[in-house]
Amino acid sequence: VTIQTRPKTEFVISHSAAPAPPQRYGETQHVLGWIHSRVYLLSAMGFERQAIVSRIDPFTGHFQYVRHAPSIQAALQEMPDFIKTREFPMILGLRVHGSHSYLLVANSLKQTCTLPPGHRVYTVSETEWVPVQTEGTLSKLEKEDLDAMLKYSLDDLHICCETYDLTLPWPNNADPYQQSDSIEFAFNHSLRQPFLRDRDLRQLCPALVQGMAQQRPLNGDGSANMIYLVRKSILNPGPRFLARGLNHNFGPANEYECELLLWRIEGTPELATHHWSSLVWRR
Repeated sequence: VTIQTRPKTEFVISHSAAPAPPQRYGETQHVLGWIHSRVYLLSAMGFERQAIVSRIDPFTGHFQYVRHAPSIQAALQEMPDFIKTREFPMILGLRVHGSHSYLLVANSLKQTCTLPPGHRVYTVSETEWVPVQTEGTLSKLEKEDLDAMLKYSLDDLHICCETYDLTLPWPNNADPYQQSDSIEFAFNHSLRQPFLRDRDLRQLCPALVQGMAQQRPLNGDGSANMIYLVRKSILNPGPRFLARGLNHNFGPANEYECELLLWRIEGTPELATHHWSSLVWRR
């Protein structure tokens, strides 16, 4: 990465510092359904050219890769017995409770900012736990854990990005679908593991960050912008009465990382120069 220093605090940075936006950027779509009592998932990622077909493993409750397909429509033509049950734009995790599996999905997303040079950041507006395997019985403790999970509210409190690692300050070129050494701000870290362990399925589930993302233009033509990001640490969460000081993870109670990013664009979209400045602090 080459950074050329300008007077004061102004910098010119190449796009290699942060991953370039994908050349193809459509809408992500997931279709859930059945074939002879077996749950199948068809996924078309907006930044990939092929769709992915996967199905539930009845022994582990996790999804397992089946094959790639040119598109969801092409996959459906080859699966005439497929019975569609629902569609949703994003997967946020999978949890197995005993013999039951629940898929955390986002039914509604709202794009609240765009990180340079073109990474869309969404606020999750509506979520739902979708049962994908409910055979067998649960113990009393498993039922209590399941009820607590289903009642926990996620709506309008979390952000995600399919093409950029929001758990790290901007700019970074980390792969958002690789196992990270730092999990401090990945709210769905454990929920992503069933997908991250499979090389063919890891891009189905982006990192979910508890916090907010807002963007404001600083001039009329939109060439100068300000973004404010907030991430909440998962190392020591909880109400003030229970979460105080440092815990066994050496995490301060209810710590937030805040990031203020200012940038100005010069040149054409094909060859743009970003003059930027950022401030990161914790509270």
